[in-house]
Amino acid sequence: MTRLLAALAMACCAAAQEPLTLEAAVERALASHPLLAEGRQRVESARGQLRQAPLTFNPRLILQAENYRNWGSRPILTSRETDDFAYLQQTFETAGKRGKRAELASRGLRAAELELAVLRRRVARDVSLAYWAALGAQKMHELLLESVRNFEKIVEYHEIRVREGAMAENDLLRVKLELGRIRLAA
Repeated sequence: MTRLLAALAMACCAAAQEPLTLEAAVERALASHPLLAEGRQRVESARGQLRQAPLTFNPRLILQAENYRNWGSRPILTSRETDDFAYLQQTFETAGKRGKRAELASRGLRAAELELAVLRRRVARDVSLAYWAALGAQKMHELLLESVRNFEKIVEYHEIRVREGAMAENDLLRVKLELGRIRLAA
């Protein structure tokens, strides 16, 4: 959040750059935010699970070899001394498990989509808050600079009054001290 605020503040204060609107800032953040990319991947994963959940036929081929010896021992005759097996396995589901798995996958997809929507709103909100904070800081800086210019005129006026003897010099020092404080704030 602080990095985003700093980036927006620098973007707003840079005179040579094109001004960044709130809509453009939100659009950029939504297009390139890494958490949103990860959320989109979760939605795609949930869609894949939804496609896979109702499938019925999913056989497995299992290859197994036994009685092989380590290297360096006497040679073996693979046709007589080893056991090689090939299995074809199919799982049959009962009690509506496939339907429940499909329903779970559907709910998982909905949850992933809702999480992505919430994340998009959170990113847009954070960017908006950072944008307005940066814009407020820029306006505050402009007001402080304007206050410095106005106070410099007041100091000039008081210097003239001190030279004419219409005002004490310690009052002028107080006004100059206040000008320094405003310059420091700016």
